[in-house]
Amino acid sequence: MKGPSIEEMKTAIAAVFLGEGLDSMSEEQMLSTISMKRRWFSPEKAKLLIENGKKTGLLRSERGFISPSFPYKEVEIPFGYYPSESVLEYPGEDMLEILKRECGMSEEEVESALSLDYNIENEVKLILWAARAGKEYVHLIDDVEEFLLEKYGK
Repeated sequence: MKGPSIEEMKTAIAAVFLGEGLDSMSEEQMLSTISMKRRWFSPEKAKLLIENGKKTGLLRSERGFISPSFPYKEVEIPFGYYPSESVLEYPGEDMLEILKRECGMSEEEVESALSLDYNIENEVKLILWAARAGKEYVHLIDDVEEFLLEKYGK
């Protein structure tokens, strides 16, 4: 895996949300917090952190707001925390892209799957949608399980 560890990204994301005392915020608000309030990175680099958070599944986007998809209030933030620039690098292959490719889903099908109104991880939504649509998905269940276990540190 290149770039930061998932744990390092979790710490950076948790620090933003804990520092603001919010469970969700707009992407613009998060961008402003990272670049202007905390002065961690330029706005362009802050966008990378947000995008990588989404790609890894650590951030989820719903109705124009983003929020951590992990129990961020349990993350211990070191005093004076300042993330390294490695959090701007993507830490691994995007599980959603793997599922899309392996299940043979179009962009429209992915959007349809992600719009399911269930309080479950996006990766699980794609598997559920693939099952309903008669797509091959069974061979991906172990990979998704491993991804989610790593994501939540279990």
